[in-house]
Amino acid sequence: MVICKVDLLRYLLNRPVLRGRLVKWALKLTSFSLTYQPLKAVKGQAIADFLAEHPRMVQATAIDYVGVEPWTVAFDGSSTIGVAGAGVIIHNPEGEVWRFAHQLPQGVTNNQAEYEALLLALRFLVARKVRKVVICGDSQLVIRQALKEFKCRDPQLQILLREVHSLLQQLTDVVLEDILRDENAEANDLEQWASGFRRRYMPWEGKCSQVDRPGLDWRTPLLEGLANPRKATTKAE
Repeated sequence: MVICKVDLLRYLLNRPVLRGRLVKWALKLTSFSLTYQPLKAVKGQAIADFLAEHPRMVQATAIDYVGVEPWTVAFDGSSTIGVAGAGVIIHNPEGEVWRFAHQLPQGVTNNQAEYEALLLALRFLVARKVRKVVICGDSQLVIRQALKEFKCRDPQLQILLREVHSLLQQLTDVVLEDILRDENAEANDLEQWASGFRRRYMPWEGKCSQVDRPGLDWRTPLLEGLANPRKATTKAE
């Protein structure tokens, strides 16, 4: 890099006596009517006007901002004959964990249970004013419909989907991922435990933020059978 600290044109045009090559350069410049004018200060508005008139000359540069670690959510829901449940696990960047096990009413379909689990997570995130989150679930249908990639034709699911979209709009940065069932094992255990389908002891049983435990009274199926004799029963009942 060469930096010249001398104004060459000013030197050639104003110097009374020149020597060497400068004489040749000065003679070549005499064929032009040149007058030296010193550069004056340029106001900021003049630069702004110039850039506005020549937008192509301005190149956008990427600016790296300080990143914010996202929250992570795993949800799952399922329904079998007579039982349904929703399970949610939420991690924040500080390492805190929230587990939710919610028992759903009878008659809920698998897709409805998945939506209820997702809504349970979204309501919690909106209440906490979370900005950035990665949400994972093993239901491709629910994830794709939430991303507006799949159409929803079920009237009952449409009601749940509208609430999902309404809550998603209240979050700044959301990533929805469709994962394998094996990668969603803990959320699956939560929803099965909440529904009563799996009643074995869980190591996090005392650490759930919200638990709706199913009734374990053996007399409950008998009472329901007496109240509704036409109800279908299983061999276990």
